[in-house]
Amino acid sequence: MAYFVVGMVDLAISIACGVYVFEVPMRGSFLLLVATSCLFLLGTLFWGIYLSAATRTQLAAYQLAMLSSFLPAFMLSDLSTPSKTCPRRYKPSATWCRPGTL
Repeated sequence: MAYFVVGMVDLAISIACGVYVFEVPMRGSFLLLVATSCLFLLGTLFWGIYLSAATRTQLAAYQLAMLSSFLPAFMLSDLSTPSKTCPRRYKPSATWCRPGTL
């Protein structure tokens, strides 16, 4: 419960910083943003609880968490292999499986 509250406070700080400091306009439903953020936060918290219960050591849980969440996000973010360097014939499939590169 405490980590959920910390996550929601982080969400509020991020939204306030974006809207008031950087003057990013808030378009769309604020309630939908909060609801989907709650759903995402609950999912990630339950995934962490599952991994810690499924492994015997803290190191194994940490490594599984990195392998199952951070590594795929990093590989799909176009930071490690830019799509501009991809050969032309592979570009459609590269942009299809990495939507952040469009």
